[in-house]
Amino acid sequence: MAKNNSKEYYNIVKNPKYFKIVLSILIILWGIWRLYCHYIWNSQPDLFYGYTMVIIGDIFLIVSIVNNEKLLVLATYPVSILLMSLGIMSSLYIPHIPSVILPTILGFLILFERLFQKEYFSIVILFSATLFTTWAVYRIICYLWWKFPLDLYYGIATLPVGIFTIILGETAASWNRKLMLVLGSLTAVMGGFGYIYLRTIHYPSALASLGTGLAVFLGLVLPLTRVIAPSEKEIETILCYYCRAEIPKNIELCPNCNNKIPICPICDIVVQAGEKTSQCPHCKTVFHKEHLDTWLMVRFACPTCGEKLR
Repeated sequence: MAKNNSKEYYNIVKNPKYFKIVLSILIILWGIWRLYCHYIWNSQPDLFYGYTMVIIGDIFLIVSIVNNEKLLVLATYPVSILLMSLGIMSSLYIPHIPSVILPTILGFLILFERLFQKEYFSIVILFSATLFTTWAVYRIICYLWWKFPLDLYYGIATLPVGIFTIILGETAASWNRKLMLVLGSLTAVMGGFGYIYLRTIHYPSALASLGTGLAVFLGLVLPLTRVIAPSEKEIETILCYYCRAEIPKNIELCPNCNNKIPICPICDIVVQAGEKTSQCPHCKTVFHKEHLDTWLMVRFACPTCGEKLR
């Protein structure tokens, strides 16, 4: 049985642990800066923003120093989602471009550092699922800001779907086709629903909703095409009886030596190199030795040509 288990991995930093620590310190410093802005301008959103950034940075710093794989998985996605959500949220009340851009960039960097250790299809699923989850958190924030009930319902319904998709992407070895189709369909429907009700309120938000939903849908469908494609299926192989080359099982002629692949007439199974065999001296048919010996205990003639063998 031949199976291609090779995976392509990526890495953007030589020492991921120190890269995470640096990102954690930047998050903490930015949070302290926003707390200082609260002290100067007495802005309550800055107080919330600053404390949240400092807490997020502290958590990620501790996890990065410990450098435990399970803890990193548990921390990476929530931290990146919260940072990107904070960046988007700050656009609602802080007329300051760095307050929008910096936490968003830090969130993307933390996410990218994790994703570049994965194979291609996991990267697609995890990236799109994280954006989808970030969008759900942002819609909940919008409800807290504008008190629009549909935002709350949409955010609560979308959030668990995004989280489940992230879990699915992290456990790529146990991909389930039905689950992928269900989650993909849900994200497409939710993205479409968000587009319908947001287009009359804020058209860019409507496009963002549709885009994130379709991104997850495509991210989940792409691996399915890979799983069911004939070229990617497990190909059962045998060793040619004549030249010992590894060839697909269900072919009649060996592409290496051009000989017809022998099939034992008794068991109707291909005869491979290395197996104990017997050959009829009259018709030259090849048998599995064990099967021919059993046959000759009942009849003393070749099963193919009928000539006596004993």
